[in-house]
This record gives sequence, structure tokens and C-alpha cells, in this order.
Amino acid sequence: MAEKDLMAPRQARDYPERSRRMAKLLEKSKARVRRLRPNEVVEGIVISKKKDELILDIGAKAEGLVSGNELEDEAETFKKIKEGDRVLATVLQAEDNQGFVLLSLRKAEPERDWRRLERMFEKEEVIEVEVVGPNKGGVVVRFGSQRGFIPFSHLSLKNKMAANAGKLIGETLAVKLIELERQVGRIVLSEREALTERQRQEEIAKITKVKVGEIFEGEITSITPFGVFVKFDSLEGMVHISELAWEKVSDPKKLFKIGDGLKVQVIEVNEKEGRILLSHKRTLPNPWEKVAEKYLVGAKVKGKVTKITDFGAFVELEPGIEGLIHVTETTGPLAEGDEVEARVIKVDPKNQKLALSLKAIGAGWR
Repeated sequence: MAEKDLMAPRQARDYPERSRRMAKLLEKSKARVRRLRPNEVVEGIVISKKKDELILDIGAKAEGLVSGNELEDEAETFKKIKEGDRVLATVLQAEDNQGFVLLSLRKAEPERDWRRLERMFEKEEVIEVEVVGPNKGGVVVRFGSQRGFIPFSHLSLKNKMAANAGKLIGETLAVKLIELERQVGRIVLSEREALTERQRQEEIAKITKVKVGEIFEGEITSITPFGVFVKFDSLEGMVHISELAWEKVSDPKKLFKIGDGLKVQVIEVNEKEGRILLSHKRTLPNPWEKVAEKYLVGAKVKGKVTKITDFGAFVELEPGIEGLIHVTETTGPLAEGDEVEARVIKVDPKNQKLALSLKAIGAGWR
């Protein structure tokens, strides 16, 4: 009797503990029986790696299998991982006839790269990217499966010159992320932000030694629709299309070629962005300086219509000198290319303006 009394409390004590263990096992079992869907990204632990296959524990009823082409990605993940590593994979098929969940490393690469970028952005780490080509205002780079953009203003001085000359493609750059927006796929990077303090000071020293107004003999390294880039004194600057000549330039390639020597004047130095703006036309005689002597009010002139606007027509009298025939001073419709004879009615050399009139051609003009 006494023995039964001693056993009863022990059983009572054991029962709650067994219940708790059973509940945990059931809970774990339910967690493991998860329903996977195609294209879902899962994280798994490598439990087996063979020559042409990978088996992962993905926390499901069945193990995951990666094989064949699905092992291949740009980052060569399969070559780098080992048993015990964690890796992301994309579900291809919930379960095949051998009881495996079929997975892909290749299809999960974009997700892996985004997660890496997010971690690096948060920690402000320096990363390496490969330049794949130029883009308006900068260069396109590759980080694994993702493409990013480095603005020209965020390239180092050395690589800015190489990019303008088309020699940066295929090069690897050390950069920092400065903008990352996953929803719109926006990745903006900066090489200048990744420079050491010493490198930054060296760049600033190079730029600050150049002063606005200085004139240099340079060499054209690149030609674009909006201007040309010129190398001078171990630096490089841009000459905007409006600063190439006193006359209007429609296509810089018609006037210059890469390798041409070009005399330039410094018109702007931006230390913060590492930008130097140059002018070629300001090294040439300014035709407007003699306009008041050459085109007297009342004089008859001949020219060609170069542009039609809502308020009138522009007429080129000589390279670099255009006058405006206001719509109120015309005698009929005009078209680009028309040869016209007009009378000068106003001259303003300071603001580089010259007013013409067709109406005033008549003998009654005063």
C-alpha cells in the first residue's frame, strides 16, 4: 500500500513533462511540414555536396535538390560553398518522384545579390563592381546579377578620364553604395566615396591647383553629342557644345576628332564633384566686340534664316553673329534656309543682341 502511495506522486509529476515534450514534437512536426510553392525563395543548409548536385535541409518534410544547370550562376556559388553553409535557392518543383524538392541556385541569384547589397549598404562597406558600359551621365556597373550606376561626378579623376575615353569597360572598381531602392531596382554607387582620406586630399590638391581663367593647350580624348572632353596638365575637363565656337555647333564630330589639340580656358572648377568646365571659344576672338562698328543702325545686311520661333526668325550674318527679325518686323512667312535682306534697327554688343527688320527695307524708313 505504501509502495502504491509512493508511485502515484511520481507518475503525476512525470505526466505534465511528457505532455510538454509531446507538444513540442508536434509543433516541430507541423513547422517542418510546410507547403512550398514554385518560385518561392528558401534558405537551406548544405548537407551534401557532390560533383553535380547539392542537397539542402530546407526545414521541410523533404530535402532540397539542386542539380544540372540550376547549379550555375554568375557568382559561381556552387564552387564556393561547402557542407554546413547556408544558401538561398528558388523552388522549381515542390516534390519530384524521388521525394526531393527541386531547387535552383541560378534563379535565386538576384535575391542573394539584393540581400548582400542591403547588408553592405547598411554597414557602409566598400564593394567591387565591374564596369559594363557607358550611360548618360555616368557608367553602368555589374554586381553579380544586378546592374548599378555610377554618375561621372562620383568617379575618381583618373577613372573619369578613362571613362570619357571609353577605356573603363571591363575594369573593376572599389565603390560604396549611396542609394539603394529595391522596389524600383535603383542602385547608385560612388567610387569617390570609397577613396581613402589621403586619396581624396590628393584629388582635391590636383583640382585646386587649376584656376578659373587659366588657358591650357589640351588634347581631345572623347567626343559626345553635348561636347568634347579635353586632357590637359594631367587633368581632364569638358567643353560644352555651346563653348566650342562662337557660331552654333550642331555636331561636334563635324569639327573635331579624338587626338586633336585644342586650346581651352578654365571657366569653372567644382572641387566637391571633381568637375572642370572649359571653353574653347573664349580663346578665340569674340566677333561681338566689333559688331557696333561693323553693323551700324540703319545699314542693310544679308543673311540666312537659321531658326524659326513663335516670336520671330534668327538670321546668321556671319559665323558667330545672328540677328533676330521679330514677328512684328516681318513682311511674310519665312523658312529655315531662306536668304534675306534686312535692315539693322538695334545693336546691343554687351548682351550680344542684334535686331533686324524686313519692313524697314522700304525707302520710307527713317
